[in-house]
Amino acid sequence: MVSQIAKQENTYQAAFRELQSALAAFRRVPWVDRLRESAMDQFERLGFPSVKEEEWKYTNVATIAKIDFSPIVTSDGVPLSADQLELFTYPEARESRLVFVNGILRTDLSSLTGLPEGVVAIDLVEALRSDRYHQPLQEYLARIVDYGENGFTALNTAFLGHGALVWIPKGLRIDTPLHLLFASDAAQPNAASFPRVLVIGEENSSGTIIESYAGVKDQVSFTNAVVEYRMKAQALSMWRPPEPISDGTAASTQRTSRLEPSFRDTTSV
Repeated sequence: MVSQIAKQENTYQAAFRELQSALAAFRRVPWVDRLRESAMDQFERLGFPSVKEEEWKYTNVATIAKIDFSPIVTSDGVPLSADQLELFTYPEARESRLVFVNGILRTDLSSLTGLPEGVVAIDLVEALRSDRYHQPLQEYLARIVDYGENGFTALNTAFLGHGALVWIPKGLRIDTPLHLLFASDAAQPNAASFPRVLVIGEENSSGTIIESYAGVKDQVSFTNAVVEYRMKAQALSMWRPPEPISDGTAASTQRTSRLEPSFRDTTSV
């Protein structure tokens, strides 16, 4: 078992080096580079959590640790269509959904026409390259969830890049639920993806977020997602729990909120 875990960690380390090479051609963000490196160091130290740890004593993740997953660090060009996702959609969120395929936001499968003007929902890679979002990203991204807490959050942060930034402006109400759909449909077997979503709600804003996970093909895959919520004073966030994931799809989701005074958090089922 120890040798299997060591082999798996070496696979992630190799993929991490591949990610660093893939990013060489793009505009680098120094603080993000440092964050990734620090998180990979944490993962090498922590590994995956075990049932010996208090918070994980009822959740055995040994199966995930045993499988030789292959992290996806760049798009593999999967020709997924909207029809293939029909089974996993919510009627009330057809025009307000962000679709992540193998951890990467697919704007051609997403729709934001149902959201009010002013709401920002963009690819995290794009946001990291934008001067407009530099300050809030540096202030909140990976500051809400502690990547030193366990191996899952550390691993997701090490592969930080693909995902989305959702920004709800001050005083704005989103009446239509926003659906975050994480779909697995990789060309390679045993694919692992690491989407990261940061949701910022300004003062007196409100909205409902739906998260769900789906395996399009009958194959084993691993989605290690982290969703961070930063809700400011008087903001109202309603989260609808995800539906059961498809057979063969393993999902680890870390969902953390940082709240300011007068924040209200409601779970909507």
